[in-house]
Amino acid sequence: MPSKGVTDRQRVAKALVATARTHAQRVGERLQTQFAEVIGDGASLLDVTELQLRLAGGVENRRASLVAVDEARRGELADPPARRRRDEAVAAVREQIVNLRRVVRGLLGPEREPELLGLRGRTADSPLRLSQQAETLLETLREHRGEVPAPRVSGVRLDFGSAAEILQTQLHELSAALRDVEMERRQADASKERRHDAIEAFDRVVRRVAGLLKALYLEAGLPDLCRQIRLTHPQRRVASAAARKEG
Repeated sequence: MPSKGVTDRQRVAKALVATARTHAQRVGERLQTQFAEVIGDGASLLDVTELQLRLAGGVENRRASLVAVDEARRGELADPPARRRRDEAVAAVREQIVNLRRVVRGLLGPEREPELLGLRGRTADSPLRLSQQAETLLETLREHRGEVPAPRVSGVRLDFGSAAEILQTQLHELSAALRDVEMERRQADASKERRHDAIEAFDRVVRRVAGLLKALYLEAGLPDLCRQIRLTHPQRRVASAAARKEG
């Protein structure tokens, strides 16, 4: 569904285009007659009817461009695969770290955890901090892989080498997912900027066309038509032109 600002602008554009096209012939004929009286026979006259139709077409093109940009941005925001991949990688890495910490505490005692795992405090929740903890843990596991103390429970063996390999794979996936999320964020920022630019361009065109049409209607001696075109301020700092089709 289009954003409210875009929906409002579509309504503005459609009304303005309808007004311009509905009255183009009438206004054009009046102005052609007036111009001919001033300029004289045989002079080349501006086709005012065609001018109004072209102005309406310009507004319609700008509206279509705005809708396309808005749809593209909504499509990007609706399906963020990189964030899902990141969340899955975070869950896997966090589970591995939590389990390793529980095993070391249970089999070797909590006092050995900082030395053998390099971790203090709670396991992180944030992706970046968790990634840093995983890097520290991986480095420590590799450092102590050949000197794992005997567990308190007989017959149990700790394999830090295998744990390091598993964590390495999970950390690689998390790092890749974090890079993808950052790229996705930059793309979202870029699409937001493109939509902002499209809105600004739309508003400029609508203001100018509304002003030109009002001037033509006044010159043609049709103030009632002129009053049908209004400038409104639907949202934020950008003004939009609103036109109402003659009933």
